[in-house]
Amino acid sequence: MALPSQSKSSSSSFRSANGGWFKWVGLVLLIVALGVGLWVWTRGEAPVGSGTTPPDGTAGVGSRPSLRDATGSASTLTPASTSGGATGTRTTALGSPTNITPPPPTPGSTGTATTTSSTGTTPTGTGGSTLTGPATTTYTAGTPGSATGTAAAGDGSATPGTSTATDASSTGTSPGSSLPLDQNARLQQGMRMIEQGQLVEARDVLSDLLLNEENPLPARDAQAVRDTLSSINQDLIFSTRVVPGDPVAEYYSVNPGDFLSRVAPRYGITYQLIERINKVDSRRLRVGQKLKVIRGPAHAIVSKSDFRMDIYLHSPNGKKIYVRSFPIGLGEDNSTPVGAWRIASGGKVVKPTWTNPRTGEFFAADDPKNPLGGYWLRLEGTGQRTTGLQGYGIHGTIEPESIGKQMSMGCIRMGAEDIALIYEMLVDGQSTVTVKD
Repeated sequence: MALPSQSKSSSSSFRSANGGWFKWVGLVLLIVALGVGLWVWTRGEAPVGSGTTPPDGTAGVGSRPSLRDATGSASTLTPASTSGGATGTRTTALGSPTNITPPPPTPGSTGTATTTSSTGTTPTGTGGSTLTGPATTTYTAGTPGSATGTAAAGDGSATPGTSTATDASSTGTSPGSSLPLDQNARLQQGMRMIEQGQLVEARDVLSDLLLNEENPLPARDAQAVRDTLSSINQDLIFSTRVVPGDPVAEYYSVNPGDFLSRVAPRYGITYQLIERINKVDSRRLRVGQKLKVIRGPAHAIVSKSDFRMDIYLHSPNGKKIYVRSFPIGLGEDNSTPVGAWRIASGGKVVKPTWTNPRTGEFFAADDPKNPLGGYWLRLEGTGQRTTGLQGYGIHGTIEPESIGKQMSMGCIRMGAEDIALIYEMLVDGQSTVTVKD
């Protein structure tokens, strides 16, 4: 019985000794594991190079130029934009991009919508406006929008037009905003006619408003009407189209033996104007060819205070029909005489010569220093204040910077392209020029 008892005691001692050893080994492993875990946790994903957090403390796109992923390979952060709120893309070493969404962007400022027409740029408020009609009609401003940046008016589907601001948030003004009721009613009537395609009728109404000397429009409204009429007349006067019912335009059919130099005087215009409108050469006409002609002659009104020349025609019933305007230069020290003038018979010259009346210096026609430029239209006085005055005229200039200033010896200066057109529109012996302060 002794052997079995001894065997049991030895087995128990062995288990006790081994159990103590395992406990110590387990404790050591636990401590090592905790130390390794703490080291890994504190190390994290360390920056490489000199990448730092932006001064403002944000961690937006592009805040660290280089990172390392779990594989130890460098990864890059490529921003889609450098502006706040842009979304970048992080590309790992395995080539799989990960989208990075930064904080929401800061709202931009509200832009001012503008609409450009053939007559200039019309402010239309800060969005939400509705524009209607062709290039120089009216619009009604709507509720202010909240577009960001520079935006088209409203939802972007508006049509260019000249506006009448009707809400406090819209900027800019339009014709008629401060006119007496009768003038404003006529103005709006003309604008509605344009919307309805009644260009001839609209031109009559607006010309009557613009050229009414007894009840003139305020300067701002008058300029808006000029711009509108100039746009209309690009079609009614200077295109090859004749609108039915136009009292100052018609077609002429070329007959055998016709010369434009003989046809033009029948209509009170120059053959050069017929060539310009129809884009033809008077030496190459065809029998039966239809040419648009204008019923002239044209006349001019010069406003010294505005440095402007207005051109108009007369309708068969005697009403003035505005055509277009030109910027001009005038005589130094207010020396351009006020009063009634006429283009002198035989007084139109291409490439004129000139003798300076003060020094006697002569300038040949092809002299680049000739101050008259390429054209000369001599004026003869027809009124009490101008009769007998000599040496005045309308001409070009080699000093375009003098337009809008008083720099001539008393004559009316014009830019090169403008004087070329005026030379074709005004008829010697017939066209009048009225100079006003």
